[in-house]
Formats: sequence, structure tokens, C-alpha cells
Amino acid sequence: MNTRLATDDGHQEDKQKKPLWSVAIIAARESVATLEDVVRAVIVASSGHAVRIDVLVNGNRDLAEGLARRFEAMPIAGGGDSTLIVWAIKVGDKAQTWNTYVHRVYQGAEITFFVDGYAHPRADALEELATALRDDNEVLAATGVPTHGRSAGKQWRDMQRLGGIHGNLFAVTKQTMDEFRRRGFRLPMGLYRTDSLIGAAINFRFDPAVNRWNPALIRVQPSATWYFQSLKWWRLGDIKTHFKRVKRQAQGHLENLAVRDHLAERRQAPESLPKTARELVLQWWHGKSGPRWYRFFQHPTWFFAIRRFDEVRDWSDADLAPESVFRHDGVQARKDLS
Repeated sequence: MNTRLATDDGHQEDKQKKPLWSVAIIAARESVATLEDVVRAVIVASSGHAVRIDVLVNGNRDLAEGLARRFEAMPIAGGGDSTLIVWAIKVGDKAQTWNTYVHRVYQGAEITFFVDGYAHPRADALEELATALRDDNEVLAATGVPTHGRSAGKQWRDMQRLGGIHGNLFAVTKQTMDEFRRRGFRLPMGLYRTDSLIGAAINFRFDPAVNRWNPALIRVQPSATWYFQSLKWWRLGDIKTHFKRVKRQAQGHLENLAVRDHLAERRQAPESLPKTARELVLQWWHGKSGPRWYRFFQHPTWFFAIRRFDEVRDWSDADLAPESVFRHDGVQARKDLS
């Protein structure tokens, strides 16, 4: 094991040389088996690189501890120069988990990859994103493109035409991570469309008051793909998940409109966004630039979506330090692990 220094906020600092790559896997509701498979796929995809893999499990300590037990029972091959850490984060929220990683867990790396806990990157996906970032010094981020799922074709075409980030798999440069940290940029807690806001902040080069929207700052890399287990219509749990997603998508539409008003219309800095998605959306909704009455006929689901933002959530535990429940140094990232 490598020696670590524990800071007051739970931040872990390694004495060893900072890794060239960092991978943040964000999970919450996945099964232990699914999350384990994703971690092992990331290890394979990072072959040949020193990498620190942080698995951030939010709002589901049983999942974090279950994954830790799985890795203890079935050890990862040793002898490499990489590190795997599993974190338990008390508050169940993806946006706040991203904030925790950026400002408390991140150790510094040439490239940082973000992977959803159910997205299995292909063996060459991380290298493809890294190549996209290295090919152009002006590019601040690179995103993978879905090839699996019912809407993959449309998303692929839209991203080729309009750009953007896909939250399942994307990468950012060290310059981008340093700028997020320097500015104190945080996603509003409770935000559903996290990737849209991250992409917008990058496309404005972090300052809409000075810079024009530039989608070329994010490279869309069609060769960087992943796969996941699709929902099955005959499974009751999958049907419930589908309807929850439909509701959240309506919520996400309102979030995108509120973010657009903040960044593109009022030209406010990303770091000045409200602390919660509730504040963000309600300020826009009830403000001068809120939706006009006729738009409700075009989007009747808005009536139901806005009710979610009327609910007040307790965020008092949001600043608790993440807890490391598993650590393994010497991860051997080789293709033959697959």
C-alpha cells in the first residue's frame, strides 16, 4: 500500500507521483455486479497508463460496501502502477457527487474521464477520447457517442450536428479541471441534466460575459463508445424506471431553459448559479424571462415537472466528506484482464 495523508475534509493525498489519467465512475442505483463489470471494463480500457480510478457511490452505502466486499473476495490483479478507490457519499445526488469529486477527491491528472456506473466503455474508448484531446490544443473536453439503445441513432446524429457532452462517457483536460476548481464552479444540487450544464460552461470557456458560444471546444469522438443493459418492457422494475425517466426528462427541459437564461441570455458566470436546481428553475420560472402562457399548450408536462421544484429537500449532509470503503494500489491495467 502507498502512504496517504488525510486532510481535515477527508481528502486523500498520495505521496506517489500524480497519475496521468483519472477516472471518476459515478454510481447510485446499479447492482454490485453491474458496477463491478464497469470498473473492470475501465481497468481494461486504461491499459498502459498510470490511472487513478475513483468509484463514487452516492446515497447507497450498501452498494459501496457490497462492491468493496466483491473486490476483497475476488482481488484485482496486482503489480501495476494504478489505484482503485471506492467512496461512499451519504447524499444521493449525481450533481453533488460531481462537485465532491472535483473539489475534494480529484488529485490532478493530464486527463480526467467521467463514466456513469452502468456504462461499460469499450476497450479503446478512453484512448480514443485521449487522442481527441491531444490532437487539438484548443479542445477542452471530448465526449463519447452512444451506439446502443433506442435513441442512440438520433443522439449520434444530433451530437455530430450540434456538439455537446454525453454524460455516460466524456473526458476533460487538466486545464478544464483546474479552471472548474479555481472558479469554484459547482453544479446546482438536485440537477438532472448535469452534462448539459458542464458542456455549456465549457462552450462559453467558463465566462459568457466575455466569450461567445463555441461548440468546437468539445470534440465529439464517434469512435469512443460504450454499452449498457437496456431496459426490458416485461420487467416491472424497468417499467417503473422508464416512467421515472420520462418525468425527469420534463424536469431536465426546464433546467436547460433556466441554464440558458442564466448563461446565454443574462451572460452570468457559471459559478454564480444558485446552489440548488430548485432555486435555479424557480427563479427563472417566476422571473421576467420565465415561460410565456402559450408555451404550456406546447409542453403540458411542464405543469407536472414544476411541481417537483416546489418540494424542499434537506441538503444539510451535502458537505460531509466522502468515506473511502476500499482501496487497492497496484491495479494491473492490461488487456488480458478482459
